[in-house]
Amino acid sequence: MPDKNTAQPVLLWTNDHGYLQAWKSRPIKRDYDHILKTRLTNYLQAYNINRCCMWHLLMIKAYRML
Repeated sequence: MPDKNTAQPVLLWTNDHGYLQAWKSRPIKRDYDHILKTRLTNYLQAYNINRCCMWHLLMIKAYRML
């Protein structure tokens, strides 16, 4: 019986939509926590970028209306 804390080889890559894909021979909670944190970080970064873009677009439109 292998040690459950032994890290399994994990292959990670992003698909066309930017979602994290993970293939592993055995689920390990630590790996899932890492994947969830990475997904959450990517989502928050995308949200911040989109929010900044929307703010800049609004400012440009408001400036042109003056």
